[in-house]
Amino acid sequence: MTHETLTPEQLTQESLAHGDPVTLQQWLVLQRNAGRTPEQISAELVTSGWDADTAARTSLRSLRSVDRQTLTYASLNLAAGFGALGLASSAHLILAGNPEPVELTWMLTTALVAGPIALVVAAAARRIEGRSRYVMWSASRRGWFGALALCTGVVGVARLLIYLFSALSTLTGASSGAFTAASAGQVAVTLLAAGPLFIWTFHEWRRSNLVISALSDRTDPTATDSDR
Repeated sequence: MTHETLTPEQLTQESLAHGDPVTLQQWLVLQRNAGRTPEQISAELVTSGWDADTAARTSLRSLRSVDRQTLTYASLNLAAGFGALGLASSAHLILAGNPEPVELTWMLTTALVAGPIALVVAAAARRIEGRSRYVMWSASRRGWFGALALCTGVVGVARLLIYLFSALSTLTGASSGAFTAASAGQVAVTLLAAGPLFIWTFHEWRRSNLVISALSDRTDPTATDSDR
């Protein structure tokens, strides 16, 4: 039997039952050379009886080092993160009243430098993804978007809890301080800065997570042609 004639059904027996990772890797190489994406490979493996999680993780092994684009996604996420941090921090300082000039200047500078960089790199990333169907599933893309989504969520929730605690403590009498319009503005700034950034990064992370995105009706081995 030649490697060119291997099918996913044969792989189920040879690679899983007999523990032959070499045969599986050769088949994945052939699939990639034929222009098939990890999503398509995963769908074929699921149709052949593989469970969706294993099929998705295995299909990602067809990617090559040129698909990683680590510098692009590192630059994009770092610039977007620091830009949002600088913009939000500047607004927080202004709303707090009498901000320290040097600190405010640094935050504004960060926002004005990182923001445009993020926009330029985002446009470059879209062009790269348009030229290659494989970059979407690279580990670097998934990792950087996931990291920024996690950091944004943690920082956003922490700040929101602090400001909401301040408001509730005023209402319940636990604190003698007043919850002013400026305090309400701090909450709004947190939501407006962290919310969209988290939604965007989480959405992009989810697009790169084949284990999640492949779990759809079109990869269901029981679905009929009319359902796909």
